[in-house]
Amino acid sequence: MDIVLRCLLNWDDKEKQSLGPGIVGDLVAWNQAIEEQGRGSLHAHWQLFTEQLSTRARLDLFHTDKVIKDVARKELVDYIDGMICASYGTDIDIVHDCEAPCVPNGIGLGIYERQAKESSSPTEKFFSRSHQIFRNARHKHCRAMVNSYLTICNHCGGFIRSEDIPNDFYKLQSSKRRVSDIIRNNIRSISLNSFH
Repeated sequence: MDIVLRCLLNWDDKEKQSLGPGIVGDLVAWNQAIEEQGRGSLHAHWQLFTEQLSTRARLDLFHTDKVIKDVARKELVDYIDGMICASYGTDIDIVHDCEAPCVPNGIGLGIYERQAKESSSPTEKFFSRSHQIFRNARHKHCRAMVNSYLTICNHCGGFIRSEDIPNDFYKLQSSKRRVSDIIRNNIRSISLNSFH
């Protein structure tokens, strides 16, 4: 929650003030209630007061005139849509080496995976395992059997672990960055050498 306050909401908890606009604007005040879900994990409900959402706008949200109320609600929705958005840059590509397929011992295609494969387009690179496998992956006793193998390569039938997807993507992006840094440094050294 400290990271949410400091990085996303841009709130200085020691000074009890906003450090400038965060993901919802300039925070004036906030409150949270933490609840436990049925499976034992915690989650928070936040109430945020921002400089950008004026007292007039708050009052208009519950106005007796339907037109004023509808306009205020549309403004609120537009405000939230404009403030809370994310861009992750490059689309994540799943990297998989079909030459070394990963089919763990004891795991084969079940009936639902076979149906998913049959219903997937031949042009799709990957398909997901059955909904029951995803339920098992969340269960404290069954997750060891699934071992995060949630995606299957449509070409070779290799199983792909969910944590390998971001890790492999990060490695791929890092290698691209290193190559572009090497090229940039070579161009820089060539241009510097041409002046000598």
